Amino acid sequence: MSSKSPNPKRKSITARLAYDGKPDGKEPLAAYVFNRKGELQEKVTVENDEIRFNTDAREILNGRLLIAPLNPEKKEQDKEGVSIRSLKAHMAYEPALSLKDNELILKPIPEFYWDNWCWRSCRVRGRVVKPIFVDGESVDMPVCHARVHVCEVDRLALILPEIPDLEIIDIRDFILDFPPKPVPIPEPLPGPFPGPFPFSRMEGSQPKVARKSVLKPLSKDLKEAFRTDSPLQLRKVLLENFRVLHPYLCLEARFWPYFYSCEELLVLDTDGQGRFDGTIWYNCFGDHPDLYFWVEYSIGDEWTTVYKPPKPCNTYWDYECGSEVTLRVTDPRVDVCGGLDVPAGNSSVEIIKVGDRGYVSHIEQSFWATEMVQGAALRSAGLTNLNGNGPKIRPFGGSLGFRVKFGSAFPGFDNITHYRWSYRKIATGELNGVGAQPWRVIDTPVSIKYYEEVGNNFHKKAYPLGPDPAMGETAFKIPPQFASDIDVPNPDNRVRSWALEEWNSAILNTLFSGVQEIQRREDAGLYQFKFELLKQVGGNLAVADLPRENFQIPMEDLDPYQTEDAPDNHLFLVPGGKASGFTMRLRIDNNLCKADIKPAVVDGNAANECGFGEYNNRATDEVKLSFLAYHPNNLATLSYRVRKGTQTNAAGNPVYVESTGGMLHTNTPQGYNRNVASVFEKDVAVSDLLGTCPTEAAFGEYLRVDALATNGSSTELGYDAASLAGFAIKRSAE
Repeated sequence: MSSKSPNPKRKSITARLAYDGKPDGKEPLAAYVFNRKGELQEKVTVENDEIRFNTDAREILNGRLLIAPLNPEKKEQDKEGVSIRSLKAHMAYEPALSLKDNELILKPIPEFYWDNWCWRSCRVRGRVVKPIFVDGESVDMPVCHARVHVCEVDRLALILPEIPDLEIIDIRDFILDFPPKPVPIPEPLPGPFPGPFPFSRMEGSQPKVARKSVLKPLSKDLKEAFRTDSPLQLRKVLLENFRVLHPYLCLEARFWPYFYSCEELLVLDTDGQGRFDGTIWYNCFGDHPDLYFWVEYSIGDEWTTVYKPPKPCNTYWDYECGSEVTLRVTDPRVDVCGGLDVPAGNSSVEIIKVGDRGYVSHIEQSFWATEMVQGAALRSAGLTNLNGNGPKIRPFGGSLGFRVKFGSAFPGFDNITHYRWSYRKIATGELNGVGAQPWRVIDTPVSIKYYEEVGNNFHKKAYPLGPDPAMGETAFKIPPQFASDIDVPNPDNRVRSWALEEWNSAILNTLFSGVQEIQRREDAGLYQFKFELLKQVGGNLAVADLPRENFQIPMEDLDPYQTEDAPDNHLFLVPGGKASGFTMRLRIDNNLCKADIKPAVVDGNAANECGFGEYNNRATDEVKLSFLAYHPNNLATLSYRVRKGTQTNAAGNPVYVESTGGMLHTNTPQGYNRNVASVFEKDVAVSDLLGTCPTEAAFGEYLRVDALATNGSSTELGYDAASLAGFAIKRSAE
């Protein structure tokens, strides 16, 4: 890419500023030269009302020149981010130009401009957080070392002149045609909106829409003001009434590009509590700042956007300077930070859950327990309901992470420095006993991420918990509550903080023997898990006994601040009221589902390969519908639907002439009989299928079989199956 060579004939030119009226004081000013494309060519500070340009006079005369006050922090001295629109937002003056004797002649600055040239500062504060589940309740945890971009939404006075006349007329028609009756605001709400009624402000400047609020019809006077064909008059009405009209325009996506572009003002870093704080400047007599925020986070050493919601619904209108905004990031790649969460009691250990939602207190431990589901008994040993909702019907599968909290006295309490998890199979997938099996130690490497601050930057590192190579057997370190206390040299005394409060104490891939279908079936079953604390005795590790009440689990109702003593069926009890470890049973099942829709049988004959079947007598003939829905241990649900043509009901939803669904463990879900091959079938009268169709109709069939397995966080493990088919029926010509 080449650049222009200096022009030896080019001479610098000067210009002098004059003012209409007599200003009491003069703001520091700068002159900005733009070419015809709107690209900034030069920026010159005004000194003693004189400007000296390096740009050729012809280029200035053919481009645009703007005079604007300098930001008190001189941020406009930097070229980046300066545009004609941003300068106009600060009351920039654009004079008419002429040239005389190598001097640029500028018309005097009108009083309208210089009398409004003053600056006001505005503190912008907030937090970046990530909601996580802690003991069954969503808690906002801080996100450290994120980048927050602060942008100002364009001011309406600048936008309106740029909107084409035809679009202004379109906005008028939309307003005039808006339904006169109250219109319910949809959920999720397209706010925040500016106040007042029916909106209320909460959490600093963040407006919140009332759940039962409605958009009331616009006033008769306002609608009358819109009954004009003059784009100029319509712009005036929009400008004067935008705060009233904004909730309506926000609902119409085609208007968003006009009203919701914005310019970046600041980029701020979050601290160890996820907080950010900075200052912006705005014109004293201009609009109060309307701010929009988006967030980046370092993922794989690259800054990645993790929060950038739609501008129309997430602008902080008339931001209240100094108030705190909260930006909630849900991207699963983002970590939270802080000290490790600890249970009540500094020498207690709480075994919390498997994954994010598989709470220990909601995993069935009784071998003979049953759940009544759809009128049929289901053996529920080792199954969970996730978060305590509904019957316990879900087995575990995929990769499991075991969450534990150690009291603040660890590591070191009673010389306890390490822990380990083990497992063994105790029953098949059909819950038949398998006899005594040896314990297997879970040896998958585990670490905790932490931040290490270096000046104004940070690095994310990993603190390995184990297996600890310093031990003669498989064991994992108990981490300290604060990352500053880890046993990693820190000669420069750098600040360290954990990158998350919850962490996996062990990780187990439950596809033990591979992914072959027969191996999945053989590996399925009821497993017993064991958690032990290890103490150092004479340089070796030994299992530690703790008072039984030191082993805690979340309360049954998942109160986020309370635990309870682990019951007997969760403990290895030893004499003296102590326990040598914690235990729990999990049903593991990684089996794949099968789904296959069989050809419809019309009047005793299977539909042909083109899907057509004929019947003779409409009143008595039947169509046999059948499908395969299979899971080896019936730990899955099915959903089967038959839709006729493209029929919809009054609400516009598809009409299903036949459907069934539910758990696979029942043999007759809604009239469908199941045979030994797991094929479900039902005879349906031709007249019921035809309905209002005279003699013929076409149908689409859809079948899903969804495995109930969970890794404690998600139920989408890729074990589901689906099938699509179709058929048509018509009366025989005979």
